[in-house]
Amino acid sequence: SEREGQRNRDKERQKESERDRSRHRERTREKQREREREVQLWFVIYGCFTSLVF
Repeated sequence: SEREGQRNRDKERQKESERDRSRHRERTREKQREREREVQLWFVIYGCFTSLVF
């Protein structure tokens, strides 16, 4: 039954890596959202600035 235990350990490891992957995906999505927010903020600032100047 040593093989059985090995198979269970492999399954556990697979679950762990899948969890890590999904966590990584979440983090990447959050970073993208932050970047988009920064870009929008810059557009707003730029728009206000240009409307003040011109």
